[in-house]
Amino acid sequence: MSWFSRLRNALSPGRLDEDLADEIADHLARRATGLNERGLSTDDAERQARLRFGNATRLKEESRDWRLWTALEDALQDARYACRGMSKNPAFAATTVLSLALAIGANTAVYSIVDAAILRPLPVRAPDRLFMLSWPDIADPGSPAGPERDSFSYPEFLQFIAATHDTARLALFSSPAVAEVHIANPNAPIEKVDQAFISGQAFDMLGIHPALGRLFSADEDRLPPGPGFAVLSYDYWHRRFGADPKVIGREVVLNGRTCQIVGVARQGFFGVEPGKFVDVWLPAVQYESRALTDAGWHWFQILGRFAPGISPREIQARLQPAFHIFRAQSVRQMPTMPPAIQKQFLASQIRVNSAPNGVSQFRKTFSRPLWIVFGVAAVILFIACANVASLLLARATARATEMAMRVSLGAARMRLVRQLLTEGLMLSLVAGILGWLLALVIAPALVHVLSRPDDPIQFALALNTRVLFFCVAISTLAALLFGLAPAWQASGQQPMNSLRASTGQAGKLRLGKFFVSIQVACAFCLVLVGAAFLFSLFRLFRVNPGFDARNVAVLNITTDNERTDDPVASSESGRAQEQRLRQAMLQIQRQVASQPGIHAAAL
Repeated sequence: MSWFSRLRNALSPGRLDEDLADEIADHLARRATGLNERGLSTDDAERQARLRFGNATRLKEESRDWRLWTALEDALQDARYACRGMSKNPAFAATTVLSLALAIGANTAVYSIVDAAILRPLPVRAPDRLFMLSWPDIADPGSPAGPERDSFSYPEFLQFIAATHDTARLALFSSPAVAEVHIANPNAPIEKVDQAFISGQAFDMLGIHPALGRLFSADEDRLPPGPGFAVLSYDYWHRRFGADPKVIGREVVLNGRTCQIVGVARQGFFGVEPGKFVDVWLPAVQYESRALTDAGWHWFQILGRFAPGISPREIQARLQPAFHIFRAQSVRQMPTMPPAIQKQFLASQIRVNSAPNGVSQFRKTFSRPLWIVFGVAAVILFIACANVASLLLARATARATEMAMRVSLGAARMRLVRQLLTEGLMLSLVAGILGWLLALVIAPALVHVLSRPDDPIQFALALNTRVLFFCVAISTLAALLFGLAPAWQASGQQPMNSLRASTGQAGKLRLGKFFVSIQVACAFCLVLVGAAFLFSLFRLFRVNPGFDARNVAVLNITTDNERTDDPVASSESGRAQEQRLRQAMLQIQRQVASQPGIHAAAL
């Protein structure tokens, strides 16, 4: 019999039973008719037919087992019985499901953030082949070294490209920054977006294709820079332009700079920094001219992709000479650097780190706290499982007579354990679905708590396979944690002891006390940690900044940077621009101070 027929019979066993009963009845009737035609009476013919056929019930069961998946049918029977049990005791089911749902929801919410910020690879081609360059921080002798630095200058980037040649492809990425943008129209409203500067071949190195128009190429890296170009993210294209295909060729003004939209990146790509969604990408050469010529201006990260068969050690060996040259130049420009620091500075080695998850300041700052919070959520899940296990033990006591009756009728202990575990799995399944819905609300709320208005954090926390599998896994684990011990205890009922209703209660009491002890111990630890956290938070809020911070507003001014490729002209232009900016700010200060309700204004 085909697997499809067996599956269909397992899903509708009632119809299979009717078919088997009809087949057996037809067989007995035909055999009885044949015996009747040979001269036997009707009653004797039917009796002889039944005797020659054998045990009809046993043959029916054997045929039934052959025509369906017995394990699947048993599982469906256990599930139906568990649903009936939950409907008969809704208070117990609601208490259990709510306790588990809160714990599963908290774990799923925290894991979804951990996955988005730390574990999830970038949505690019072969992210396992990506690497990031960094260098060790310099510390005073006897002081602990700080975190690694990952910022480089544009001249270093050009030298690194020449050094790696065909062993790797390098690309430049700046950290996303807030910019003011409006359509090239005098009356267009101004809004804030996150912009980032990248090198021309960055999209091609990552394997990102356009959803509309074109992306940047090596032509965008030429100096002097040509007209301004911009590439929009897919999300920003939908949000701001309503997915209008005619957006290609339109002009936008970013911080006073006019740029032409040339393309839209594919859906799902928001940049290489988890926690930051880039709305607009600009060519790196459109940045301030000094940043493109000054080797001391470290303002971007370098990501690369290994060529086939190339190891990180080979890339490091190719980059180190160029890196040392720039270090020596920096030392010559800083004659007051202490000799010990100078020696450490010159001896530092460039590092080639695997970067399938991109580069993220959020990950550097919140990686350890997130894992701690994840551990706390796991403890909460353990407490909830102990709580549910205590409830199931109490329920098992009430079902002692039922279990004893099943044992007396011949039910095997493992069969009872499977039935009780199925009931736990059904409770955990409902709790998992509810916990998943709670996580969809809790996770964005946690991200909002970690964000600042001037530096928002964004993650793609929508439904994905990894988080869904995690939710299913912890729901199954919870069912095993809270269900196995009570199921084993309840399935070990002895019929005589249960009828006497006295023996065996001490064992249940000891197991119940064990779960209560676990709950109290874990809860006590969480209360202490929570109290310490709240006390520290209270003290942070009461830190005296040294001035009255009430009713203080801050005004930021964005300026358009003038560019020139002549260093002398660039220096003169910078001084002139600084003088104009100073005069403009003084004028703004006087105007603000003269407004009603303003006590004072300062620069």
